[in-house]
Amino acid sequence: MAIKQHALYPKLDTKATIDVLNNILELELAGVVRYMHYSFMIFGHHRIPIVKWLREQADESTAHAVLAGEHVTTLGGHPSLGIGKLLETHQHAVDDILKESLVHEQIGLDAYRALLTLTEGKAIMLEEYARDQIAAEEGHMAEISKMIRAGPLHGSAGHWRADFPRIHLFSRGPARPQTPELWEFRGGPSRSRDLLPGSAWHPRGS
Repeated sequence: MAIKQHALYPKLDTKATIDVLNNILELELAGVVRYMHYSFMIFGHHRIPIVKWLREQADESTAHAVLAGEHVTTLGGHPSLGIGKLLETHQHAVDDILKESLVHEQIGLDAYRALLTLTEGKAIMLEEYARDQIAAEEGHMAEISKMIRAGPLHGSAGHWRADFPRIHLFSRGPARPQTPELWEFRGGPSRSRDLLPGSAWHPRGS
């Protein structure tokens, strides 16, 4: 299909821009599949809020795909029927999912930056679209980074410290830590069914 130069954007490399937009379209469609797949693989008592967040990301990827496809046709191009690369790692721990999501968002960010390079000063509508999407992708990456960032009870890689005591829903109280000499229980008897509000294991000296 021959691509004609768009009358509104005489300085724009129309074909290259359509190619980048189609790449973005494919990446966003892959994001829909990826986030929906992730949402099916979440289990445990924390499932509901994480599934909700993942499906919101799938919905947002759908909206982004629509925008990219509409811009392709605005420039006289044909929207791609392809989909971006989907890798099944079989790693479905929440930390693994978030790290994979961060990689996917970085790829998307690079694509939007490429679009900005092509359109800056040549097509205001597309330039502003690229800037808006870059801001959105950077916001997503910042949020995901916070979700896996190390905190006071996390290790350097963003995982819970191995000796941190887990709470078992059907036990008589909080599980004892693997290294009890490093922890102390505060707020009530550690084996009581009727734990006081705020009772939990704490690092000694904290």
